[in-house]
Amino acid sequence: MECSDRIAVQLTELVLQPVKMLRDQSLLTAVTLRAPGRGPRAHITVRKTWADGLDNPPAYRWVTVEVDETGHDATDGQTWTGDVAYTSPEEAYWAAVTEIAARRGVRSDGAAPR
Repeated sequence: MECSDRIAVQLTELVLQPVKMLRDQSLLTAVTLRAPGRGPRAHITVRKTWADGLDNPPAYRWVTVEVDETGHDATDGQTWTGDVAYTSPEEAYWAAVTEIAARRGVRSDGAAPR
């Protein structure tokens, strides 16, 4: 693995720490992160819910909101909501990243489509 690849992996792990905490800490029910990439800023919120009761494993859903430079909802920004419940918060986060990229016409790694 090249040095740049190791750095990318380490940065991804660092960014995903709050998402992993959502899975590992029972009292934590939502985390919000800035979406990766260029273009309009967006926040991804991953929420933990127990639709089937507290005796069953939680499900994770995401919502994304375009924000301004200060982190407040953008006046003419868009909001996207996932309609699938995921079994892990990481899956929900990456689904949101993929949806943002699709809406913006870029690949989820930030590069322009080919």
